[in-house]
Amino acid sequence: MKDNRQKNTMTTALQLLSKRQVTVFQLKKRLEQKGFDLENINQTIMKLVEWKYLNDTDYALSYIKAKRVKYSKRRTMFELQNAGIDREQTRVFLDKHYTDEQEYENCLQLARKIWGNEYIKWEKKYQNITKKSFITKRVGGKLLMKGFSLTTVRNVLTNEFSRDI
Repeated sequence: MKDNRQKNTMTTALQLLSKRQVTVFQLKKRLEQKGFDLENINQTIMKLVEWKYLNDTDYALSYIKAKRVKYSKRRTMFELQNAGIDREQTRVFLDKHYTDEQEYENCLQLARKIWGNEYIKWEKKYQNITKKSFITKRVGGKLLMKGFSLTTVRNVLTNEFSRDI
């Protein structure tokens, strides 16, 4: 009976891994939610790690490479930590694969998109407020909420948008 449960745990784990790459933490959580016992889950995870089907380092590197052209460094770090990647390991990976120039460029691209949307809102509803204060405050707030640092946001707004107002 125990061997049959182990096979079911492994089958379910392989089905989950066939859909997308996950971390050890994520897989363990999903298997627990499906009602498998902890001993079978741990044995399954050990085998999958041994077979190199499950690798947190590969997951982190793949995630960073996929998201570094879109997300802030802080948001990427938060997402990796939620996926169960160690905080120190995450910092090392981000420092190695995420440049300040990339962070600035990501912030700039998002700021351009938000700037246009906020300008349209200002024209329609808020002309009684100065354009500069309204748009700068709205764009800056949204960039900060996306995880960009205050320094990066200020640099982008000052360097790229001060002449647009």
